[in-house]
Amino acid sequence: MDSLQSEPSRAPGNSLIFWILLALIVAGAGLIRLYALGTYPQRFNQDEMVQGYDAWSLWQTGRDHHGALLPLNFQAFNDYIPPLGNYITAPFVGLFGLDETTTRLPTAVLGIATIVLVGLLGRQWFGPAASRSRKPC
Repeated sequence: MDSLQSEPSRAPGNSLIFWILLALIVAGAGLIRLYALGTYPQRFNQDEMVQGYDAWSLWQTGRDHHGALLPLNFQAFNDYIPPLGNYITAPFVGLFGLDETTTRLPTAVLGIATIVLVGLLGRQWFGPAASRSRKPC
């Protein structure tokens, strides 16, 4: 008797509804993040400029703008920044050209991928019955 109550019932439409909702949310997030990426936010600040130029320089020569070969930390404006952003941005600016859009594109794509990951983790952790209302105990 207890095993029947503890098993969540799986309706055949739950999986389809989940995938449709996830696709709609990801499409909305993609529109928000990718629309006029080179224009919004309005200011292309110096940190983004240095990241884009270092990524382009990495793609072209394997060195940052100070001449360091495949650095572990990139020197910017009298500080050092972690390298992951530059190494992820390098293929984008190398293949599509150096501009505001391609410098911001990897961050936008990773933001969209994070939404997919959170949706799949939430479904795995909480199951399809998490969104159903339950009777109080």
